[in-house]
Amino acid sequence: MGYRDTDKESKIETLMSTEVKSMVAKLLSKENITIQRGKFETASFDIKNRVLRLPLWDNMSNDELDLFIGHEVSHALNTPHDCMERFKKKCKGVPFSVCNVVEDIRIEKMIQKEYPGLIRSFVGGYTALYNKDFFKLDEIPMEDRGLIDRINIKAKLRKLVDVPFSEEELPLVKKAFNCKSFNDVLTVSKELKDWVINKSKEENNDKDNLVLLRGQESFVLMNLYPYNNGHLMVCPYKHIASLSKLNEETLSEIMKLISKSSEIQKL
Repeated sequence: MGYRDTDKESKIETLMSTEVKSMVAKLLSKENITIQRGKFETASFDIKNRVLRLPLWDNMSNDELDLFIGHEVSHALNTPHDCMERFKKKCKGVPFSVCNVVEDIRIEKMIQKEYPGLIRSFVGGYTALYNKDFFKLDEIPMEDRGLIDRINIKAKLRKLVDVPFSEEELPLVKKAFNCKSFNDVLTVSKELKDWVINKSKEENNDKDNLVLLRGQESFVLMNLYPYNNGHLMVCPYKHIASLSKLNEETLSEIMKLISKSSEIQKL
């Protein structure tokens, strides 16, 4: 009996499967999007340039690949091209990661409604990611996680984990799970950000709320889902529509906190 390089065969089979499913992604998205495959940490979709990036992991299951394709194709179909411009205009001071969590919930519901065959793939894909500890659930106890983090985990892992929400949090959770349009997503994102800031000020539980430093008029908050390492937010206590509405004392303190935070990060 001849020798078979099963490892090589497996890699070829995976590559062929990815090639076929890349074509499926183009068909589902109803446009000739660009597909890139590589050693990415996870899948992503570049809304502006119409590029879908798929990770090539070892031992990736078909459900995981289908999940990634279904999720990112739904961004192609349902997240507006001008999402960043609209987000910046309506959600000043809101981390984009908050909007991303809420938008993920909306677009995943939409793709599964349009293509019901993906429902099983989403369940199987998230189950596989859960078993691989993709979400690092053991790093922070669930009860110590912030509201946005818990909403994200509940939305993706559903019945796989028990995610607690207080009676005070539940109305916002329901809003996050029931957005119909991108405008709804922006509105809820702003409400979530305002709630988190108000709560952190009321409880004064800085460690749990990721508050690093407080001033008289503003405070420094760590972003739980940074797009770049070391991303911090300096927020005024007062809710305003734009920086031009802040008084000189608050503006001056914000600049001092930004400068101080920048110097600390260099250490």
